[in-house]
Amino acid sequence: RSRMDRMVDAIRTEDPDVLVLQAVAQTALIEALVAQLGDRYAHFYVHLGTGCMVITKCAVHQFTHTNFSASDWEAKRGFEMLEIKAHPDDVCPCVRIIGTQLSPEKDSQESSQIVDILAKQTFAMPTLFVGSMDQGASLSQYLYHSYLDKDPTHSDVLGKQWTPIDEGEEESSDFISFFKREPASDPQKREFPVVEKGIHLLDSHLVKAFDENYDTQTALSDHHAVVTTFGGLR
Repeated sequence: RSRMDRMVDAIRTEDPDVLVLQAVAQTALIEALVAQLGDRYAHFYVHLGTGCMVITKCAVHQFTHTNFSASDWEAKRGFEMLEIKAHPDDVCPCVRIIGTQLSPEKDSQESSQIVDILAKQTFAMPTLFVGSMDQGASLSQYLYHSYLDKDPTHSDVLGKQWTPIDEGEEESSDFISFFKREPASDPQKREFPVVEKGIHLLDSHLVKAFDENYDTQTALSDHHAVVTTFGGLR
């Protein structure tokens, strides 16, 4: 509760057209975000997998949630596919967004399922990955990452103050990335329904959620937010 107003202020300041949040599992938190952001966002997709939340102010062509076949009942993960239109009256979508949080131990299977379903899509359009995964994850070979600075996006230092964690302390695990049309690394040499021509990166930066003091009382999250602006998507 003490972080809510500052979280909403950060979202309103950046004012993204599409917002993808991870680990939003508490119903009270979801309801509070909807109540405070409902004046500028038209569509809220919630209670997805282990807490993915997708919010957009754009006209929606189609939204789907797909469970990962390798997931178990205790941590039912999946991925979201959002197709948005440039204008509400348009017949066809202009951008596809895939959002998820990949499991490190099941990275290969989950990544394969995403690219297999992407390959079967009908419309060719710019396609973004917006989510969380380990550095060097299998899916990275299909992507151009937008945020390339050295500052890590995630730290385990805050979590260690509450629960023992054996993993690395800081890493970049949060991405907004662009799918490749013909990734050379694809074992099946497929051409994906992805448009690359005319798309350019205008900006990519972090919104800091914690500082060097790692104070759990003031930090908004143990993950910084990645904000990316593309040109040529419409």
